[in-house]
Amino acid sequence: MVVIRPQLSKTGRQYFTFLTSTKATLLTAFLNDRSALGEKLTLDSPVVESQPGHAGRRFMTSDATRIEAWRSMRSRRRRPYVLRHSFDTQLLNAEAKGLIPHDFRVFWMGHNGSIEAVYTTNHRRLPESLLSEMRAAFLRAEPYLESQVDLEIEKKRNNIMAKVTQADPKTLGELAKLLDDAARKL
Repeated sequence: MVVIRPQLSKTGRQYFTFLTSTKATLLTAFLNDRSALGEKLTLDSPVVESQPGHAGRRFMTSDATRIEAWRSMRSRRRRPYVLRHSFDTQLLNAEAKGLIPHDFRVFWMGHNGSIEAVYTTNHRRLPESLLSEMRAAFLRAEPYLESQVDLEIEKKRNNIMAKVTQADPKTLGELAKLLDDAARKL
């Protein structure tokens, strides 16, 4: 579950959504890397920071986030809005198959709706039973949200991790050198 704080929301309202398993794995790896580099992460630490190495100082502005997303996606000849559009379209497909209720899709997109009214009235808390059903529904919709690229990356990552955990010390040393060389080329 990802909570979008009011100051980060375009509408100024807090809401939450979920990440797919692959995205949660990638986010966890990203946060682990930051922690391994010595950053002290807390519940208030931003996921995206204004300046690398300055976590907790300031969140990136909406414009800075938009510009960075645009730059990243431009190389793939896509606009950042396509992510939101794809998320909504795939949730709509899952809704059409009866896997998720319409109100869940509306809420996960950050729109106003009947669940938003309950969420706001209850001081940004939903009954645990409803939250559990939302999690279950998101899991049912997950196959629609994972792209083939995500699934291939996860498969390759799992394959690499299996090989690394079975590797002898000499092989691990060679791997560390390869990774170090590759990082220097970036």
